[in-house]
Amino acid sequence: MIRKKSKFWTFWFSLIPGAAEMYMGFMKMGLSLMTIFFGLFSLSIILEIGPVMVVSAVAWFYSFFHAHNLASMPEEEFYEVEDTYLFTVADTMQSGDLIRTYRKTFAVVLIFIGAVLTWKTCMPLLYGIIPYELYNALRHMTYR
Repeated sequence: MIRKKSKFWTFWFSLIPGAAEMYMGFMKMGLSLMTIFFGLFSLSIILEIGPVMVVSAVAWFYSFFHAHNLASMPEEEFYEVEDTYLFTVADTMQSGDLIRTYRKTFAVVLIFIGAVLTWKTCMPLLYGIIPYELYNALRHMTYR
């Protein structure tokens, strides 16, 4: 059952994306926000892509203010809020429209991720093969 909770605990739980929503009883919203934040955070760390970390910061701020907006709603409005997922891939996946529509985009993103991971794996192998100046220049160009 969804019901209003303590503002003290709502504040502390809002520091973890999605936890305050779960504390207030909105499990689907909380799970969506946690998945988005921690997915982007993990992706930015694993692939070492800094700009993705900025997007995860935006997700954190959204989650923080979303929780405080929910907590500050009047009781009538609060009880009318539906617990839904923020993104509904399941509905679109059944018909296959999502995959057919964005097939090329998915392919390009996966190829890019594969190329980045392959480059990061093969770069140390080039150390003994190519001249040090060229290796150093390549390393500095691709570091960022």
